[in-house]
Amino acid sequence: MIWSSRIYLGTGLKKKYRRIKWKIMHNIAQQGIFILRLPLGYSGNPEIISSSILRQKYYPGEPFCVIGLANTKREAFRLIEQITSEMYQKLNEIDYYCFFELEKPKTD
Repeated sequence: MIWSSRIYLGTGLKKKYRRIKWKIMHNIAQQGIFILRLPLGYSGNPEIISSSILRQKYYPGEPFCVIGLANTKREAFRLIEQITSEMYQKLNEIDYYCFFELEKPKTD
């Protein structure tokens, strides 16, 4: 799991960010936290997943980049809207990997 240096946080998570990140990285339950991650195949929109899904035994172990954390799904959608708006103002296009200054995944 890669954590973006430009992470977007929902209301009330700014003070708890380091603790929540540590718990997610150490596979400790975080009820009510939603993770925004970049799409795995370079195309599409960011995905919203519940942090509790990461604790499942058979969850795919593919590395992904976390770009945001939210308390509710509604707040997660607002964060995606905010990210997309800022991205379009800055780049005049929609390219999440370029906006977060990440290397695009290689396709074989």
